[in-house]
Amino acid sequence: MMNFILFLLLFSLAVPIFNIVNSTAMILGIVLLLLKFKKVKLTNVPTMFFILICCFISTLLLSSFAINDKDSINYAVKFLYWMLPFFVVFYNIQLCNNDKIPLYSFALSLFISAIAVIYQHYFFDKFRPGGLYFQPNQFASMMDILLPFATMLVLKNLYKSKNKFFVIISFVPVFLGFYALFLSGSRGGLLGVFLGFLLCVVCYALCNLKLTNFFLTLSSVIILFVGTVFIAYDSMPDLFQRRYDAERLLLIESSYNMWIDHKLFGVGLSNWEEEYNDKYKLPQAKEKLDMPHNILAFFFSTSGLIGGIGYIIFIIGIFLFLIKNLHKCKNKQIIFIILAMLWGFFAINIHGMVDVGLNNKFVMRLFSGGLGLTAAYLCLEEQKEDCANDRNKG
Repeated sequence: MMNFILFLLLFSLAVPIFNIVNSTAMILGIVLLLLKFKKVKLTNVPTMFFILICCFISTLLLSSFAINDKDSINYAVKFLYWMLPFFVVFYNIQLCNNDKIPLYSFALSLFISAIAVIYQHYFFDKFRPGGLYFQPNQFASMMDILLPFATMLVLKNLYKSKNKFFVIISFVPVFLGFYALFLSGSRGGLLGVFLGFLLCVVCYALCNLKLTNFFLTLSSVIILFVGTVFIAYDSMPDLFQRRYDAERLLLIESSYNMWIDHKLFGVGLSNWEEEYNDKYKLPQAKEKLDMPHNILAFFFSTSGLIGGIGYIIFIIGIFLFLIKNLHKCKNKQIIFIILAMLWGFFAINIHGMVDVGLNNKFVMRLFSGGLGLTAAYLCLEEQKEDCANDRNKG
């Protein structure tokens, strides 16, 4: 039963087709925790995460209450709900303690999401398919997190498993996922996943290799990145240049103007679209848009310095947590999990510079779930180390 609830929880976060499925999985996960809480000894959530989450949510609430905007207050409260999967996944991972469940759930969800995109492309001749999502960029944003986790969990299983046939089969969803991301034509998604992986390699080399090896790795990464960009630009010029590119720069300028006029508290989390189209849309801009296509521009223009700084603290805190644990962790199985989260962290933040990011409910739920999974495995590993040290002392 515990395995099924964890599987359903992770699957519903990765493939949020119906809200009712996600809500049911969350409720089941919470009920299970309540039933097992006194019977099973669980590790508490690290204090740092409480501080980061409270800092982020409280700054959004503060800026929203300061302008007395009901819709913006509701928007800020939604972030709390979107981050609830962090806590539910964190504790349910400890209850289940079956490291195959995340692999099964993420691999299956990746397979379904990818097949939907591929099906639309070949059977409906859709130029930029989004699969189960309304927009291809929405699909790509989910892939920013789902692809790293599925890939690293498969590699983790490859490192550990003796059943090589099963491992080879497990790579099928990963290959389909990368192909579907390419078919979506999302430049931000492709850049996020690819550049995020390269940054992951650099971070791992910096934390775990000697200085000479680090610089060799860094040089190889730079050459690989530059070479890939040149090849892609030469073979797929349409991927790099689109008619609305100039419009994205105008959106940044408009968001900056919003922030200049509302420096401390912003225009309100729910008011960007109205403010932009009524007051801040530049004469050169032609499209009617509902977001600035830049995550930093969104938080600073809608919640001012208060919310913008809160978001930056939240992001920097998570990054430092991941780097710290990547440096000190000696268990190669757990390193795969840390790298998955770090890769997803880089990918969604890079993509968020040109499109939707963690201000999207589906993306934030999956991001929070992945973060909870990572924190849980690290806490379980720390528990094992403490037990081993106690035995050695005895």
